Amino acid sequence: MYKAGRVTASEDFSLIPDAFGVPYTYWTVGSVDPDRYRDALSRGAVGREIPANHSPRFAPLEVPTLLTATHAQVVAALAYLGTEPPAVAVRPNGGSEQT
Repeated sequence: MYKAGRVTASEDFSLIPDAFGVPYTYWTVGSVDPDRYRDALSRGAVGREIPANHSPRFAPLEVPTLLTATHAQVVAALAYLGTEPPAVAVRPNGGSEQT
C-alpha cells in the first residue's frame, strides 16, 4: 500500500458530494499483477507499460481487484460509521466467507 499523489482523475468527482455537504474521498486501487507492476516500477516504466483505466489496453485482474477494493471500502465505511466490520476470510481463489 502507498499514498497516491494528486491526480486529475475526475474533475467533476467532487461536485455531487459538495452539493450535498457530505465528506468524500477518491480511492486509487491497483489492478495489475503485482509482479508486473513492481518490474515496471523498478525500471521507471509504469507510465509506458501499465495502462490506466481509460486506456484500450486496460486489463485489470478482476477478482483480486474487486475483492480488495470492496473489502477496503466496506471496512472504511464501517469505521467511519463507528461499526465493527464482520470477520471475513478471503480464499486464495477469490472467494470469501463470513466467519
